[in-house]
Amino acid sequence: MRKHRLWAAAGAILLFAAGITGLYFRPALKKTKLMEDVQSEGGHALTVYMIGDPDFPFGAVTCRAVLREGDKILAAEDFSLHNDGKVPSPEDLQVSWQNDRVILRASSEEADDVVLILNLQ
Repeated sequence: MRKHRLWAAAGAILLFAAGITGLYFRPALKKTKLMEDVQSEGGHALTVYMIGDPDFPFGAVTCRAVLREGDKILAAEDFSLHNDGKVPSPEDLQVSWQNDRVILRASSEEADDVVLILNLQ
């Protein structure tokens, strides 16, 4: 009888720990679409996501740029913006399409611009 109570207590502790961990990691890995820019010809699209929330209170925000051709992902790159804890807006992101690549310039208030070059092949 004592063994059953011990196993039940251990199971309850594990379920509790798993629940707490899920509550922590789910918001930290949440993707929020900030902007999407579609190439006028060629069928490519660049989408920028915010991953999680900005670091509290005045920290960086992690973003991910994903380049697609149709449903196929051609490139994905993570970067950080130091914007005084604010969520980046589409006005902070400028996209320039070229023949063989796309250039993303991400501006922030507290650091130099981040420039990503993603190849279209």
